[in-house]
Amino acid sequence: MAEVSPFLVDFEKFGNCLKLTNSNSPSYMVMACLRKMFTPVSFSREESHLLPNHVVYEMYRRDKKSEYGKMLNEWWKDTAVINARPFLYYLQYLSSRNTHTNQVPVRNLEKYLTDKLDGKGNFDSHIETTLNILGHIRELENNITAAWTTYALSVFNIPINDAALWHLFRLLGQQVYGKKGDTP
Repeated sequence: MAEVSPFLVDFEKFGNCLKLTNSNSPSYMVMACLRKMFTPVSFSREESHLLPNHVVYEMYRRDKKSEYGKMLNEWWKDTAVINARPFLYYLQYLSSRNTHTNQVPVRNLEKYLTDKLDGKGNFDSHIETTLNILGHIRELENNITAAWTTYALSVFNIPINDAALWHLFRLLGQQVYGKKGDTP
C-alpha cells in the first residue's frame, strides 16, 4: 500500500505501484494504483464527537497567532489529521479486550514509527499525532514513564504547537494533583 497525502512527496511509490500490474492498459494501471492508496483521515470540529477523547487534543494543537499557524492552510488548523494506518492500529488496540491480541497493533504501530523516524519511510507532517496516540496507549497500559517519554519525543520532533504539550501538562497535573482528566 502507498500512503498518499498532500504533505508527502514520494513519487517513487507510484512507480512501484505500476510495477505490480499485470496489464499494460493505462486504465488498468491507474485502477491498480488507486486500489493500493490510502489518504490521511481528518476530522473537523463538527466530527469531533466521533473521535476518541485523546485524539480531540490534536484539534487544539495550532496557535492561530503564531507564524507557524499562519503558514498552514486554514482548514487544517481546526482538524485532527492522522495517517490511516496508525489510526487503524490505534482503533484495533482500543477495540481489543484480550491482552495478547491488543499487543499486535501496538507492535505494528511501534514498527510504523520506527520506520518513519529511522528514515525508511517518509517523515510526514502527522508523525506527532502518531506519537501522541502511542503515548495514549502507554497511558492506558498504566506506563506513565513510557507515555511521558513518547510525548517528549513527539515534542522533540515537532517542537512548535504540538498537542503533546497538552498531554505532558496533563500528565504533570495528574502527578501533582492526583486527578485524571480527559477533556482538552
